[in-house]
Amino acid sequence: MEPDEFIETAFYQEWWRPVGLGLDALATNILLDGDASGVMSVYSGEKAEDFDRQDYVSFANIALHVSQAIALERRLLALEGAAGAMLEALDRLDVGVAILSHDAHLLAANLSFESLLNGESGVAVVSGKVTVQGLPHSLEAILNDCSRRGALFASCSFVRREIEQGMGRSVQIIPASHISTFDASILRMPRPVACLVIADTPQRLIRLREKLSTRYHLTEAEIALTLEVCRGDGKAAAAARRGVTYATARSQLVSIFEKTGVHRQAELVKLLQEFS
Repeated sequence: MEPDEFIETAFYQEWWRPVGLGLDALATNILLDGDASGVMSVYSGEKAEDFDRQDYVSFANIALHVSQAIALERRLLALEGAAGAMLEALDRLDVGVAILSHDAHLLAANLSFESLLNGESGVAVVSGKVTVQGLPHSLEAILNDCSRRGALFASCSFVRREIEQGMGRSVQIIPASHISTFDASILRMPRPVACLVIADTPQRLIRLREKLSTRYHLTEAEIALTLEVCRGDGKAAAAARRGVTYATARSQLVSIFEKTGVHRQAELVKLLQEFS
């Protein structure tokens, strides 16, 4: 519509002109994405001069920032939806799951994990950081290793501890480079590096022992040593907890390797992971 025609319309006479808008305008598309679209427009005042070159430059800069802000907001909304769906799914699990940053800060947790924070489970959150009693190394040290070694760590190591007394729970720390491909650093948010999974062990431990005995014909002593070795702090520490000499533990481990067909402790840990 030409300006002369526009000023004759009821819209111009009853709304446009009374609010003080002129006819000179700057406009651009700031969103074109499938069915979604958006336009940003700026109009001069009724008695103002026409826009000059500097106005055009300023408008272009502002439009660029607004367009980027809209794109970021749409991306965040999508991430919020995905995160909400993930947490809803995790809440259905009967194991505690927490998503942690490289320095053990708690980023998200399901209801089962929150129920563990009762002062009796050995799991706590102190100043925003998760602590777990009974691990062979500090949780923060393990998570730093996850962050440093990334996907390679995920493929070659699995930190696991079966605790038959005390907490009566298994603790699994799973490197989580696959959790999110979103670069949270642009929002100054910590990036998740691992999932901490804590589960009651009695029934699972019984089933695991039965599988190792039935499939590989491991003796009770060999099964016990297998679980100890998979704590990840070495054969000497495993032997000490079992109350046997290092030589005995080494001899039993040779037998375990022969029966299970593995050649390294890392392969034995992976075997137990698959069984669990």
